[in-house]
Amino acid sequence: MTALALIPHLPNVGEPNDTLVAVVLGALLATLGGFIAARFETVIQRRDRERDAALLLGEIVFTFGMILKMAQESRAIGDPYGSVTVRMLYGAQRECEAYDRNRERLADLTDAPLRIKLHTQMITLSMSLQGVLDATERLAALPAARADSPAAQSLRTNRDNSFDFLGQTAGSLDPLVARLGVIARTSFADHERVVRS
Repeated sequence: MTALALIPHLPNVGEPNDTLVAVVLGALLATLGGFIAARFETVIQRRDRERDAALLLGEIVFTFGMILKMAQESRAIGDPYGSVTVRMLYGAQRECEAYDRNRERLADLTDAPLRIKLHTQMITLSMSLQGVLDATERLAALPAARADSPAAQSLRTNRDNSFDFLGQTAGSLDPLVARLGVIARTSFADHERVVRS
């Protein structure tokens, strides 16, 4: 027996059967490559949507919290519920409405605890804000003769308590905004310095 007889028979690539194997193998590789490319594109698009959502929600929540802080500062100067403070509160309410319009963007955030905490805080703060504004409007609508009635005093107490709660809770948005900033790859810490400069 010669040495050539010991070598296994290698397929001839030029044969028709071998061409069929090459076509099938090529089709499988093309399908696999297409699947991997589509999956990679989906991951990139998901990451981009998450980044965009974090940037948008971060801007809204930052602005909302900043307005609440400034309203708290304004409340300490002169009339606690003067026109400047009340206008700031209405501005904060508009930011709450912007948040509500974009709330579905929360689904683009993959961090479930962040989604839950952010949404819970926004709901809590928006309800307290609405309580302050409702009480202010009801007090403004009272006739002068009823301005010192027990009902008016109760409204004032509830408004003060709601505003105090807003002031104490607004700071809890800062760590959530910072986490959104990490996802959005931007620093919201610089925003406050820009607002106050």
